[in-house]
Amino acid sequence: MYLLFVDDDELPPAHAITLACHVMVACSTMMKQYQNGVTMINYLIFRLKELKGRNYPAEMTAAITAAVDFEVRQARELKEAQERAESAARKASRKPPRKHCYLEQRFQCGY
Repeated sequence: MYLLFVDDDELPPAHAITLACHVMVACSTMMKQYQNGVTMINYLIFRLKELKGRNYPAEMTAAITAAVDFEVRQARELKEAQERAESAARKASRKPPRKHCYLEQRFQCGY
């Protein structure tokens, strides 16, 4: 991972990019639990997107695309799950509707 950030003038070797993609896919969930983990993942995504436009073979570009797409999809799913939980909490906090039925009142009163 260090080789990705060392020098912008030199392209990191292909095996370093492949390894970074695998590490990001395998460890991103765990890394996000730490204070600086989200920042590190964001830097890594930014750098991989930058390297994607460089002169690398097609399989390397495909690996970068797959890793970045995985991370974007995971972030989107997390956001949607949070929105569903918030929506469910809002629905649960509402007062239940009052059940006043005219016919029930008449039946109880003997009409």
